[in-house]
Amino acid sequence: MPKTITARPMPALMSIAILAFIGTLIETSMNVTFPTLMRTFSVSLATVQWLTSGYLMVMALTMMCSAFLQRRLSLLALFDLAALLFILGAGLALAAARHWFSLLIIGRLIQAGCAGLTIPLMINFINAVMPVNRLGYYMSTAGMIVNLAPALGPSFGGLMLTLDHWQLIFLTTLPIVMLTWLSGRRTLKPFSQTGKPLKFPVRQFSLLALAFLLVNLAVSLVIPNLVRSSCHCF
Repeated sequence: MPKTITARPMPALMSIAILAFIGTLIETSMNVTFPTLMRTFSVSLATVQWLTSGYLMVMALTMMCSAFLQRRLSLLALFDLAALLFILGAGLALAAARHWFSLLIIGRLIQAGCAGLTIPLMINFINAVMPVNRLGYYMSTAGMIVNLAPALGPSFGGLMLTLDHWQLIFLTTLPIVMLTWLSGRRTLKPFSQTGKPLKFPVRQFSLLALAFLLVNLAVSLVIPNLVRSSCHCF
């Protein structure tokens, strides 16, 4: 993405920014639905919290691979992948209905890839394309998007739950992502370049993913049990 490209960068940046905003908005929007989901699917709080913990874990792992992915794939391919992950995840979450909580979890984990791809992609696009004397403005705008979206998530989720049902969270964001994807493919094309054939470090990534999973399990299962045991002793 060289800075000598004459195409207008703002529409392309807006496409990535909207996708990043929706991906991070959906991150915390399910938090307020936990009591409803616990009743609907007959699951415990320790189980339902994986909707957020698992999302954040996959998003963090995807971000750690962002440097490799941005060298291996083109800008357009990464944008397509992020949009498709969101759409597929939303589809699985909507299909979960009242009986398949595991399907909802899988959908959320897949959706997390959207935020994990688009946030680093947005920052890299700003650094590569935007004028140097305006980098501060665009980076602060990107930071606002990344921080404001999860802050608005619980309010958005609560509004959707008040209006109808928790599935409205996905039904509302899905058309926005689809429209952004269709319009973004045209605006991003002038900035997209072919990726380079690189080998993915499978062993290192597997160890990192396992470490993340074990830490999450320890925090959500082992530590609460130890605290309860200690309280019983007193």
